[in-house]
Amino acid sequence: MQLKQVIIAHKARDPLSQKWAEQCARQLESRGCQVLMGPSGPKDNPYPVFLASSNSPIDLAVVLGGDGTALAAARNLAADNIPILAANIGGHLGFLTESFEDFQNTEEIWDRLAEDRYAVQKRMMLQAAIFEGSRTNLEPESDRFLALNEMCIKPASADRMPSCILEMEVDGEVVDQYQGDGLIVATPTGSTCYTASANGPIIHPGMDAIAVTPICPLSLSSRAIVLPPGS
Repeated sequence: MQLKQVIIAHKARDPLSQKWAEQCARQLESRGCQVLMGPSGPKDNPYPVFLASSNSPIDLAVVLGGDGTALAAARNLAADNIPILAANIGGHLGFLTESFEDFQNTEEIWDRLAEDRYAVQKRMMLQAAIFEGSRTNLEPESDRFLALNEMCIKPASADRMPSCILEMEVDGEVVDQYQGDGLIVATPTGSTCYTASANGPIIHPGMDAIAVTPICPLSLSSRAIVLPPGS
């Protein structure tokens, strides 16, 4: 892998994550690499600025934080096929990141990347948009959203109980009508998160599948289902 231009995103307002980001930036710059660095968090999204200010292809994104920081990177960088190296520095669970212990020898990591001694793990993602009108209307009413873990469909009103009735179609066929608090549509990566809490299936991350899980359904027959990725 050529390391000519690299993004470094660290967890916002976390001193340890920022410290390691600055160290990584110094090391990469000493190797002749151009570095774009900034914080990532609920109120900080550096990726539009990174992508707009880049005058050459971005070779790698180094993401230092927890799972939330890694998910934000995937959501913003997947469309540009930028590989992500995520390490759990300042995060909590770290299911989607390398451990802090494995990341500490950063000079060795840059050597391995430069010598192509690494593996890339590809994971399925979801894309969603809001459409109105008939099924022939192919123009969305919203932006298109990407997710590495899951998307949730729930009532938006805060003035009433969260119960709703949702009818789900798969490939033009009505599968079920759900009455409850909503639906979770998850990738295999997301099947161990909100979906697992709602008693949905756990799917190996190496598989391509979509899990649809009702949230607190008011029916004994409403169960989670697993769909092929092309549905």
